[in-house]
Amino acid sequence: MALAGDRPRRIDRSIDSRSPAVVESKPMKPAGMVGIILIAVGIIALAYGGFTYTTREKVIDAGPLQVSADKEHRVPFSPVLGGICLVGGIVLVIVGSRQT
Repeated sequence: MALAGDRPRRIDRSIDSRSPAVVESKPMKPAGMVGIILIAVGIIALAYGGFTYTTREKVIDAGPLQVSADKEHRVPFSPVLGGICLVGGIVLVIVGSRQT
């Protein structure tokens, strides 16, 4: 219930020291999101140089006797691939931030 002398409250914006961009955030554009993912993939590719996985192979299968061995496989990443992902991600983030 409003009284006759009540005024609507005004929000004091001088207290909030954050910039308006921080206060009113906009959703990220798809190009920026893809760019961030490519940057992460590029950094990981440059840091690790690839990944390994293990498979189990049967060496001997003679009736009830079964012998298996674990074999490691390595999938290498080229440093050029990591660099291309990194540079492409940076370009996408910049292009995505400039779009209006």
